Amino acid sequence: MKYEYEFHYGAKKTTIWELAVIGFVLSVCMFLCIKFLGVTEEEFIEAIDEANRTWFRNKKLNDFVIQNDEWLELRINRDLDSAIEDYKSLTGGPMEVIIESPTFTEELEGDTPLGGELRLTAPYKKDYEL
Repeated sequence: MKYEYEFHYGAKKTTIWELAVIGFVLSVCMFLCIKFLGVTEEEFIEAIDEANRTWFRNKKLNDFVIQNDEWLELRINRDLDSAIEDYKSLTGGPMEVIIESPTFTEELEGDTPLGGELRLTAPYKKDYEL
């Protein structure tokens, strides 16, 4: 008796047909929600994406979001806004987020023909040696 089994490493990729079906179903649902519930397109996309990230964790829907520019842009903006709000609540800082520029140092003389070392240090790191 001969046993044959094909083993696939990693996660199964979402096919183009699955992405097309997901896109079609979401487009119909979005049209119905906009028409009858009065939600905006952005509110619908954010609600579906957050529900999937929080409760459902459907990989195929997540793949659709990642490959759709509009959905991905809204996800990134929402995540950045959330991170900025977390920063403000933790630091109690000003309304504007201030990102200081890094410190750049270089040694002109060194062991190589190009010179010495180059160093780029973050401004919040205060205990570095120059």
